[in-house]
Amino acid sequence: MVKADAYNHGLERVAGHTESYVDRFGVATAEEGARLRAAGISKPVSVFTYTPRDARLTEEYSLTPVIYDLDTLASLGAGVREADVKVDSGMHRLGFSSAEECEELCKLLDKKGIRPRSVCTHFRSAASIPTQSARFEEITAPLKAKYPDIVRHCAASDGILEGALYDGVRAGRLAYESAMSVRSAIMDIHRVKRGDCVGYDGAYVAEKDTVVATVFGGYYDGIMRAYSGAEVIVNGVKRRIVGKVCMDMFLIELGDTRAKRGDEVTLIDPATIDSYCKAANATVYEVMTSVKGRARRRYID
Repeated sequence: MVKADAYNHGLERVAGHTESYVDRFGVATAEEGARLRAAGISKPVSVFTYTPRDARLTEEYSLTPVIYDLDTLASLGAGVREADVKVDSGMHRLGFSSAEECEELCKLLDKKGIRPRSVCTHFRSAASIPTQSARFEEITAPLKAKYPDIVRHCAASDGILEGALYDGVRAGRLAYESAMSVRSAIMDIHRVKRGDCVGYDGAYVAEKDTVVATVFGGYYDGIMRAYSGAEVIVNGVKRRIVGKVCMDMFLIELGDTRAKRGDEVTLIDPATIDSYCKAANATVYEVMTSVKGRARRRYID
């Protein structure tokens, strides 16, 4: 899966690096699929949140639409000869929700001359997999009977870990774990006395004499205000974000950690990302995809 700019890792670069390892790519929109084609990607591309407005680009760039109701099927142009089918096995988000609907779908696919390449669903949680798998089998029975070679895939990252593999898997978060490290640098260092207020609204009050550093990057860059209390790493030592994150900078308590202006600060990486999730009550997905603004990507192959 390379939707959402490859989970904020860079759509074109990630796809170019991984094309030889995958059978196809998954995107959210036809615009993302068109970007892959413009970058020279030739592997099949499935559009998972296809809408009728995507019809022209889907046909123009030979993308595979994921259809989930009769309106999305009806919108497909004459040049589309293959589609993926989404069924609703319990997520109640998108998809055909009964065997009867799939029977009707088979008739309409024949009428339009479209062959379903695959049928998929999405698990809402690891605990729901047994129930949803049974429901998936029930709903898709007509498609499996008519198209015995249809590919079935249900497992995103959590499903992969649970072993719900079927004929294929959709690796998202698992494909990117530990790949991203977000770094900045110290702009300035201040000694503060016990009781001193630091930052907007005096949200941080020093409990003892200490040292505070200002680091470049703020909520414009995806370092959200909710990240106050999350960990960063300075010269190998974990320190925490204090006070309110500003638009362009934030503060960390250095304490007795030795540091100077210009020293690198590691914000988000495998050792700290959980602290960001905890501080903001967020998921790894939210933290990974939040880094924007003035952040510049640097790839190490």
